[in-house]
Amino acid sequence: GRQVIVISLWMALYFVVFVFFGAYPATFGFVVLFLLISSRTSWRLALAISAGTVVTLWVLFGLIMRYQLYEGALFGGLVPPL
Repeated sequence: GRQVIVISLWMALYFVVFVFFGAYPATFGFVVLFLLISSRTSWRLALAISAGTVVTLWVLFGLIMRYQLYEGALFGGLVPPL
């Protein structure tokens, strides 16, 4: 019931931010906010986990696979058709 709606709203927010700002900023912001609000994690830990997540994505996709993740509509990325 309620939990499904809350998670669905989180995912919708992530999608909107992802489309406008791109993969890295959206992921950073989403992880920080989700940890602070849902898990009541400290700011320091939330920032550290979020930074670690984004660095891991960058290393895996950007360095190892040489694949550029979506840049975001505000930074020149083409909005994918829905």
